[in-house]
Amino acid sequence: MAYKSINDQQLRLYMTERNNHSQRIAAARAGFSERTARRFGADPTPPSKRKIVRRRKTRHRPLARFCPRAAPHVRYQHTRREYRFDASIL
Repeated sequence: MAYKSINDQQLRLYMTERNNHSQRIAAARAGFSERTARRFGADPTPPSKRKIVRRRKTRHRPLARFCPRAAPHVRYQHTRREYRFDASIL
């Protein structure tokens, strides 16, 4: 099944249904899976208040360790000449 975001209204419905029914039934009535219900049971923060965690960067910067303020497109030779670091540590 394709992923679809859970909204605040679904979470509120789940929480009210959870008072009278099991986790499985309350999740089904709210329109999401039992696994999602367990996740909201552990952290009942509304989806609109959650911060989206982005773990992936679009580009890896291999020289960021040596010159963190340099632009990502800086070439190795230019950086080596300007900052004079030892190439053997790469």
